[in-house]
Amino acid sequence: MPSGLLQTPELNVAVGVFQNSLGEVLISQRSKEVFSPGAWEFPGGKLTKFETPLQALKRELYEELGVSVLYVRYLSDTRYDYGNFRVRLFSWRVLHWDGSVRPLENQVLKWIPLKKLKDQGLLEADISIINILNRKKVLNIDIYPKLRNFLKLNDLVEKLGSTNS
Repeated sequence: MPSGLLQTPELNVAVGVFQNSLGEVLISQRSKEVFSPGAWEFPGGKLTKFETPLQALKRELYEELGVSVLYVRYLSDTRYDYGNFRVRLFSWRVLHWDGSVRPLENQVLKWIPLKKLKDQGLLEADISIINILNRKKVLNIDIYPKLRNFLKLNDLVEKLGSTNS
């Protein structure tokens, strides 16, 4: 087969953008055994066969950070060409999760203000997500109090329903 007809392999990756109560964004440092060791990235990972991007996101965040994803908002589906392979990056803003974020794979985690993310040495593919976050200004919207009130109201409605049965 002529070399011009060879396809560059593409990895499908799902990542989550977390924001804490101070407005900082969570990033994770890549291990020394992988492509671009020591670089920073948004938490997440590769899709497995027959897995949807959202299923992969939930699985990866549970395995890496010990959290169960409860509510997300879709951000983007972007591609980045590294030359010898391409990455298709599915990204979500993680709005609500159960559990405490902790490094379960011995990775270094840190919370960084959005305006300082580009200075952290993130993977090139992740820069597109930062640009989307800045353009949409989605991280400046504080939905947590409303979401918490909704979840509490939902629990109350369920409790009232179970007592009337």
